[in-house]
Amino acid sequence: MELRNLHQRSGVGPPRRGRAAAARDGVDRTSTPRRARRALPVLVGGLLALAVPTTAVAAPERVFELVSPAAKGGSDVSGGFFATPDGDAVAYESFAVLGDPSHALFSSTYVARRQADGWKTTSMQATVADPNPTLLDATFPAGLSADLSTAFAAGYGAFAAGDENFSQDIARVRDGVSEWVTPALTLPDANVVDSNVVGTSADGRSFVVSTTKPMLPGVPGGAAQLYRRGPDGLELVSRLPGELVSNGARLGNGRGLQGDNRAISADGRTLFFTTFPGVAQLYMRRDGQTKLISADTTGAPGTALTTYRAATEDGSRVLFSTPSRLTADAPVGGGLYRYDATTGELRLMVAGTITGVMQTSDDLSVAYVVSSAQLDPGMGTTNQPKLFRVTDAGAKYISPIAAQDSYGWTWGQGGNVGGVSADGSQLVFQTRAVLAGANLRPNRVGVYRYDATGDALTCISCHPDSTVASDGASLTGADVSYGDPGANPGRAITLDGRLAVFQTADALLPEDENDLFDVYGYDDDGLHLISGGAPEGEAHVIDVSADGRDVFFFTNASLAADDVDNGYRDVYTARIGGGFPSTEPPCTASTCDRPDAPPTVFTPQIGSTGVFAEPVDPPVRKRPTFKVERISASARRGWARSGKTRLRVRVSAPAKITVRTKLAGRTISTARSDRKSAGTSRLTLKLSKSAKARLKRTGRLRLTVTVSVRGASKAKKVTVKLIARKTTKQAGR
Repeated sequence: MELRNLHQRSGVGPPRRGRAAAARDGVDRTSTPRRARRALPVLVGGLLALAVPTTAVAAPERVFELVSPAAKGGSDVSGGFFATPDGDAVAYESFAVLGDPSHALFSSTYVARRQADGWKTTSMQATVADPNPTLLDATFPAGLSADLSTAFAAGYGAFAAGDENFSQDIARVRDGVSEWVTPALTLPDANVVDSNVVGTSADGRSFVVSTTKPMLPGVPGGAAQLYRRGPDGLELVSRLPGELVSNGARLGNGRGLQGDNRAISADGRTLFFTTFPGVAQLYMRRDGQTKLISADTTGAPGTALTTYRAATEDGSRVLFSTPSRLTADAPVGGGLYRYDATTGELRLMVAGTITGVMQTSDDLSVAYVVSSAQLDPGMGTTNQPKLFRVTDAGAKYISPIAAQDSYGWTWGQGGNVGGVSADGSQLVFQTRAVLAGANLRPNRVGVYRYDATGDALTCISCHPDSTVASDGASLTGADVSYGDPGANPGRAITLDGRLAVFQTADALLPEDENDLFDVYGYDDDGLHLISGGAPEGEAHVIDVSADGRDVFFFTNASLAADDVDNGYRDVYTARIGGGFPSTEPPCTASTCDRPDAPPTVFTPQIGSTGVFAEPVDPPVRKRPTFKVERISASARRGWARSGKTRLRVRVSAPAKITVRTKLAGRTISTARSDRKSAGTSRLTLKLSKSAKARLKRTGRLRLTVTVSVRGASKAKKVTVKLIARKTTKQAGR
């Protein structure tokens, strides 16, 4: 598809209100994220136009709520997992501990739930039988149930007496109890083989384990089998029709708890597995019965590899691909199939080789697939990855896709390269592919929204003013949480498709005052800055609630009055209609100036799961202050002549100092200093090669220098004009 760049501009919405105007109407916006709407590039019918709001609709007011505990025992948040659909609970992790005696040296799991007076955090960390602070006893997050009532942990230490195999085992944490759930048939368990949790019901009461060690009588060892543990006990579920034990099986496509999309139904009754070694076949197991799904019209198994792609939440439909010819209308080479367990119908959705499935609608009537074939005849480059929208009516070409993005769409829905509305009409995805009209540097990730109702593709991470984006962007959870991206199945778009969220280090709006990662939202009214863009902190997106009321992220910026831990990362939600009654006394000279108090440390007994009660008694810290030396006329002349100068910044306490120099809105240099004590730092400001060339060409530069100090109330900004000294040759012209 050839795209023509129209470079059209339009209005950008109502003017921003200043602090004085806010004060006059009596509205307190000090804890409310700032917002703006801007037109963005959109590809419509192959032409690049601009998405412009047709009416001036005010963006809903969001209030920052501190989700993680204010007192964290000298630790901070290292990443996020996902939130419940209603936005009233969210899971996150810490590399250290939040004041509790954890045995995880690398990552501890926590769940915060919203209550009337604030957010309460519960430790979901598994315990070991004989804790020692060594690598052998380290545990790692292995997954969470959708309602966040249950957490799973993997570890090589002993989860209980009898665990003597020094191999990976699984513990389940639920209702404050840590339970070893992968013991062998006989104890002590000395089987030197790993066990994994690969699926769970929505409430965590039923879950599936993969292991080669026998866990039930009559099951031979050596082959990977699937066991389901639930309220009714333990069951071997990797059985073929006739209750034969398989020679090896994977749940779904073998991608793990968050890597396969609904390979176990929400109620835990239905699951889909594929067999190996040999020609993989797809089976459905429900209520003690197994059915072959990848069968042809005669009931015979397919003759080629079958790959599980997705299933509905209730397990009534499943999507898979195979080169096998399974239906009468299927050509040689097969394609993408959908099976309906209610009617028994097997349907070919599209013919051709399927590389991966990025996302699907809830009922599997719509699938966004990646293929190097021309599923839409004549569209896209042959033998290059392409994105298509597939329905029962056929395939619709959307855009090229980069081979570097393959992690997400080859692993199925869980690789965090896309999000979809419930009906499949709206898709948001990220790619390194160079899409015509998208102002991105080569090999930078762009985030796009596709609207099937208008066949429109919008670059939502591009600069509204067509400035080339210097940094990449990413969707919910990508490159954020500890471990592989599949560990974070957070949404990237609301169920109705109205709001998409992403993160980028590019300042897409004037309100974004840093060159660090910030969280943005995009809807029909345009682009919005969600995380505030504070100069001293970056923000990474975790999740968005199903209705868009909550957008969760973690940041080291202090966005709430009770966040006084001086730069430690915390989880926040930007919540529409949020906020709690204040429980903090007003700041007085005696309370604000007192020395730092030791943190309040939560110390439950070993083996218990504790709840952090709010409000806590965090240390009250005085914000650092700073002064910036004026850049003199002689310093400006020297800067223009040599390309660099020194700037002195004096701080009242230990702090991290950042100085950014911008030219025409783009950062040309960044200087940093980590002061270990109060005093003056001298930071070197430099001109980039392009800035020097521009100065030589035009004879002058107008620079913006911003100084921010972590923990300080606000940044300081100054405009500097540099004038090049004319040479004798120039003067004679």
